[in-house]
Amino acid sequence: MDDERIDLSPLDVTKDQLRYERLVRGVLSRTQRSVADDLARAGVRALAVAAVLAVLAWVPALLRRDDAARPSGEDHVVTLADFAAKDNAVAAASWFASGGVDSDE
Repeated sequence: MDDERIDLSPLDVTKDQLRYERLVRGVLSRTQRSVADDLARAGVRALAVAAVLAVLAWVPALLRRDDAARPSGEDHVVTLADFAAKDNAVAAASWFASGGVDSDE
Protein backbone atom coordinates (compact mmCIF):
# COMPACT_ATOMS: atom_id res chain seq x y z
CA MET A 1 0.00 0.00 0.00
CA ASP A 2 1.29 3.49 -0.86
CA ASP A 3 1.64 6.28 1.63
CA GLU A 4 1.20 8.72 -1.26
CA ARG A 5 -2.04 10.69 -1.19
CA ILE A 6 -4.61 10.03 -3.89
CA ASP A 7 -5.68 13.06 -5.90
CA LEU A 8 -9.50 13.22 -5.77
CA SER A 9 -9.80 16.71 -7.20
CA PRO A 10 -11.38 15.46 -10.50
CA LEU A 11 -14.34 14.27 -8.41
CA ASP A 12 -14.89 17.66 -6.79
CA VAL A 13 -18.32 18.89 -7.93
CA THR A 14 -17.81 22.42 -6.64
CA LYS A 15 -15.23 23.21 -9.33
CA ASP A 16 -17.61 23.01 -12.29
CA GLN A 17 -21.04 23.90 -10.92
CA LEU A 18 -22.72 24.09 -14.35
CA ARG A 19 -21.58 20.58 -15.31
CA TYR A 20 -22.79 19.25 -11.96
CA GLU A 21 -26.23 20.85 -12.39
CA ARG A 22 -26.59 19.39 -15.90
CA LEU A 23 -25.60 15.98 -14.57
CA VAL A 24 -28.19 16.13 -11.78
CA ARG A 25 -30.94 17.35 -14.15
CA GLY A 26 -30.14 14.55 -16.59
CA VAL A 27 -30.38 11.89 -13.91
CA LEU A 28 -33.62 13.33 -12.53
CA SER A 29 -35.24 13.60 -15.95
CA ARG A 30 -34.56 9.92 -16.60
CA THR A 31 -35.89 8.75 -13.24
CA GLN A 32 -38.99 10.91 -12.76
CA ARG A 33 -42.21 9.55 -14.14
CA SER A 34 -45.58 11.09 -13.87
CA VAL A 35 -48.49 9.46 -12.08
CA ALA A 36 -50.37 9.40 -15.38
CA ASP A 37 -47.61 7.32 -16.98
CA ASP A 38 -47.72 4.85 -14.11
CA LEU A 39 -51.51 4.59 -14.33
CA ALA A 40 -51.37 4.12 -18.09
CA ARG A 41 -48.84 1.31 -17.75
CA ALA A 42 -50.93 -0.37 -15.05
CA GLY A 43 -54.10 0.11 -17.09
CA VAL A 44 -52.60 -1.56 -20.14
CA ARG A 45 -51.51 -4.52 -18.04
CA ALA A 46 -54.93 -4.77 -16.38
CA LEU A 47 -56.68 -4.63 -19.75
CA ALA A 48 -54.45 -7.38 -21.12
CA VAL A 49 -55.13 -9.59 -18.09
CA ALA A 50 -58.87 -8.96 -18.37
CA ALA A 51 -58.84 -9.87 -22.06
CA VAL A 52 -56.99 -13.11 -21.39
CA LEU A 53 -59.39 -14.02 -18.58
CA ALA A 54 -62.40 -13.28 -20.80
CA VAL A 55 -61.03 -15.52 -23.55
CA LEU A 56 -60.29 -18.29 -21.05
CA ALA A 57 -63.80 -18.02 -19.65
CA TRP A 58 -65.38 -18.38 -23.09
CA VAL A 59 -63.19 -21.21 -24.39
CA PRO A 60 -65.17 -24.03 -22.72
CA ALA A 61 -68.46 -22.62 -24.00
CA LEU A 62 -67.09 -22.26 -27.51
CA LEU A 63 -65.63 -25.76 -27.56
CA ARG A 64 -68.75 -27.40 -26.15
CA ARG A 65 -70.59 -29.41 -28.83
CA ASP A 66 -73.77 -30.03 -26.83
CA ASP A 67 -76.42 -28.26 -28.93
CA ALA A 68 -79.22 -29.14 -26.50
CA ALA A 69 -77.62 -27.05 -23.78
CA ARG A 70 -77.44 -23.99 -25.99
CA PRO A 71 -80.55 -21.83 -26.19
CA SER A 72 -81.98 -21.48 -29.65
CA GLY A 73 -82.39 -17.80 -30.36
CA GLU A 74 -84.39 -18.48 -33.49
CA ASP A 75 -87.12 -20.30 -31.54
CA HIS A 76 -87.48 -17.32 -29.19
CA VAL A 77 -87.77 -14.96 -32.13
CA VAL A 78 -90.51 -17.06 -33.70
CA THR A 79 -92.38 -17.28 -30.40
CA LEU A 80 -92.21 -13.53 -29.82
CA ALA A 81 -93.29 -12.88 -33.41
CA ASP A 82 -96.33 -15.13 -32.86
CA PHE A 83 -97.25 -13.22 -29.70
CA ALA A 84 -96.89 -9.91 -31.51
CA ALA A 85 -98.95 -11.07 -34.49
CA LYS A 86 -101.75 -12.26 -32.23
CA ASP A 87 -101.44 -9.14 -30.02
CA ASN A 88 -101.37 -11.39 -26.98
CA ALA A 89 -99.55 -9.50 -24.22
CA VAL A 90 -100.72 -11.88 -21.46
CA ALA A 91 -99.20 -14.88 -23.21
CA ALA A 92 -95.98 -12.95 -23.82
CA ALA A 93 -95.77 -11.96 -20.15
CA SER A 94 -96.29 -15.54 -18.95
CA TRP A 95 -93.75 -16.77 -21.50
CA PHE A 96 -91.18 -14.27 -20.18
CA ALA A 97 -92.04 -15.20 -16.57
CA SER A 98 -91.40 -18.89 -17.31
CA GLY A 99 -87.93 -18.05 -18.58
CA GLY A 100 -88.77 -18.33 -22.25
CA VAL A 101 -89.89 -21.95 -22.06
CA ASP A 102 -92.88 -22.89 -24.17
CA SER A 103 -95.64 -24.46 -22.07
CA ASP A 104 -96.69 -26.92 -24.82
CA GLU A 105 -93.30 -28.67 -24.87
